[in-house]
Amino acid sequence: MRYILLLLLVTYSLPGLAQANNTDPLRQKTITLRRFLEQNHYQPLQWNDSASARLYDHWLELLDDDKLIFSKKEITQLTPYRTGLDEEMMGKQWSFFNKSVQLYKTGLLRADSIVKAIMLKALDFSKADDLRWPLAEYTADNIEISHTWQQYLKWKVLRTISDGVIGKSTGIDEKEPPNFAALEIKAREQIKKQELQWIQNKLAALEPAGKEMEDRWLSAITWCYDPHTEYM
Repeated sequence: MRYILLLLLVTYSLPGLAQANNTDPLRQKTITLRRFLEQNHYQPLQWNDSASARLYDHWLELLDDDKLIFSKKEITQLTPYRTGLDEEMMGKQWSFFNKSVQLYKTGLLRADSIVKAIMLKALDFSKADDLRWPLAEYTADNIEISHTWQQYLKWKVLRTISDGVIGKSTGIDEKEPPNFAALEIKAREQIKKQELQWIQNKLAALEPAGKEMEDRWLSAITWCYDPHTEYM
């Protein structure tokens, strides 16, 4: 695997960087990285609509591959950027990263509240349910997001119970275990802890000042050149 080590200790004197709306340090790093790769990568990338879409799709995949965080409404706010990131790479504008991270944080906080609310009481397994995983598209609104999370958590709890029962049995019994209620409580607490920790880890990556997220963004850019080039 090739690693491109880029030390951004010196800022290029680029036209327009002195303007107030162009002084974002990440913007400057992005432009510097693009110029560095243009000069040093074995196969320089032409930044056009196609490259922009590649970066956009990869970034959203990194943020929310399971489609549990963003709503369709929030994705609609980001969609106009899909073919405009080449302009940002060339230094003509800058807003996508901050916008995507802002909406990402909103989605994570919403997910945290949803998980806590759903896992307060026993999950209802009395009715048949249908969860297609992975999700084919983002959910429409908060109500649908909550429903999807409920399905997802029920699936994880039921799978945890099933794994525990099968692991202690010599065969498969289709009957509900007599101690199902106790197993549900234990599994629900386990999954609740896991999911909330997962969300907190994602939120922690946004602090301090989003340093980890900025590095991930720069790595996403290098990925567009080839999957074996990484930003360090």
